[in-house]
Amino acid sequence: MIKKFIKPIFLGVIAAGGALVFELLFSSFFPTYDFSAAALSFDIIIFLIIAAAIEEFFKLLVIYKSFFLQKNNGREFLSSALLLGLGFALAEITISNYFGLSENPNLYFGILGIFLVHMLSAGLIGYLLIKIRARIFTALALVFLAATALHFTYNWAIIAGYLQK
Repeated sequence: MIKKFIKPIFLGVIAAGGALVFELLFSSFFPTYDFSAAALSFDIIIFLIIAAAIEEFFKLLVIYKSFFLQKNNGREFLSSALLLGLGFALAEITISNYFGLSENPNLYFGILGIFLVHMLSAGLIGYLLIKIRARIFTALALVFLAATALHFTYNWAIIAGYLQK
């Protein structure tokens, strides 16, 4: 019984680690940005889209491979997706605190917001996979785009100052 809770959380931490590696590699191609600037440049928007896409790709990959292909029932599958989002959020919060990002109010998005965006996007992935019930590339691409759009909107709202602590 407890394995049903621990496995998805652990897989969420692993997905976050994979996303972090790719985000660090990706960020080396971009200059250092001042996210406190009032105006969002085109480069910052592209950076936010790609960063959200990397995280959502890893969530989708792990949710699809670990849970969707196992033919779990809908409720069990959706709860596993939400728990994976919880594990992803826990890893992101731990990493941001370790690197001191929480000390910069312009980069620390609030613990509740991090939990919400990762659990909502993982839940959205799970829900859409249940509803689509397809293993075709087009369906997976639509699920990926929907989750990325949700995550990007959250990141953009934080950077633009619409969501403050």
